[in-house]
Amino acid sequence: MRKRPQTNQEVMEMLFPEWYEYALNSLTPMVTEHNNPKHPIVLSLLFISDDDKAQAFQSEPKEGNTEIETTLYIEEHQSGKDLIMQLDFICLDGNPVMKTVIGRDRVIGQSEFIKILNKVDNFYLFIADKQGKLLKVKQVEWNQEEYDEVLRQFDFCTLLN
Repeated sequence: MRKRPQTNQEVMEMLFPEWYEYALNSLTPMVTEHNNPKHPIVLSLLFISDDDKAQAFQSEPKEGNTEIETTLYIEEHQSGKDLIMQLDFICLDGNPVMKTVIGRDRVIGQSEFIKILNKVDNFYLFIADKQGKLLKVKQVEWNQEEYDEVLRQFDFCTLLN
C-alpha cells in the first residue's frame, strides 16, 4: 500500500514522478481521476523554472494573489492543429509566462486534454525550481465557456462522450 502524501512537495512528486526529465521552463499537464463526485477529474500542471523565474516566484508576497491570465489558442500546421495553453503572471517580477503545447501528433493526449478542459472549473499549478523544490502551488480558475470557440475547432468523435 502506497503512503498517502502529506506535503505539497510529496503530492507534486507523486503526480509527476519523472519531473527531473522535464525541460526548464516547461509546463507539463497531468490528469488524475478520483472517487469524489464533486471533483472526479483533476487537472494539474507542473512548471520547472529556471533561476530567474524561480526568483520571481519566491519574491511573490505570501498572500500569493498575483493575477494569472490564462489564454488558450491554436497554432495550425500542415499536419494539423496544436492547442496552446499560456499562463501570464501579471505584476510579478519579470511577468513570467508559461506555455504548454498539446500537439496534434499526440491525438489521444490532445483529445483527452480537451475533454478535461470541458469538465473542470479550475486546475492546480505546481511551480518548482530546477532542483525539484516546490516553490508554489496555485489553484487557477478555469472558465471553459470563454474558450468554447477555440475548443470547438477540434473535431474529435471522442469529445462527444
